[in-house]
Amino acid sequence: MAVMYIPKDMRDRLEPEYKNIAGVYVKFNKTTGEAQAIVLGWDWEKVCADVGISRADFKDRATYRWWWARLRSSVLLMDRQPEDYVSTLKVVEMGNQSSVKAMNTRWMAVGANPLVELGLMPELETTQAPALPAETPTPPEPTLPEERPAPTIPGLPGLALVAAIAIAGAIVYTARRRKR
Repeated sequence: MAVMYIPKDMRDRLEPEYKNIAGVYVKFNKTTGEAQAIVLGWDWEKVCADVGISRADFKDRATYRWWWARLRSSVLLMDRQPEDYVSTLKVVEMGNQSSVKAMNTRWMAVGANPLVELGLMPELETTQAPALPAETPTPPEPTLPEERPAPTIPGLPGLALVAAIAIAGAIVYTARRRKR
């Protein structure tokens, strides 16, 4: 299994029908070596409409809305079927891949992009590096080392949490030792 975060600049390059991509799942037949990539999507607009919130509420960390949006949508999703919000965006027959390991190695190679290989986004145009100047540039003037900010010390609530976890662990350990 591999997880790939899709940064905003890549999401902007996705074809419009794949903007709400939830994941690419590969079905692999071990006996024949055939693979099938299934691209699933998540309908955020429908979730937001059913819950009565906006998509921006999920990111509004300045107020209570970010956790309220998650709580409301989680409660709503408990009563619904996944098929109400999950859809199949594309199915790609990948042919004989010989093994899952070989396919993962190819997809996880430096510079590889499974989304381009599956046709979900156009290939990024490569540009050549600028030519080096003929003259050797003069070295920059030496500068004073920058001051580093002082390391932050964990706050009291963080230390209290660590202490509570350690105490709970000690109590559980002691209780288990007494049962023997």
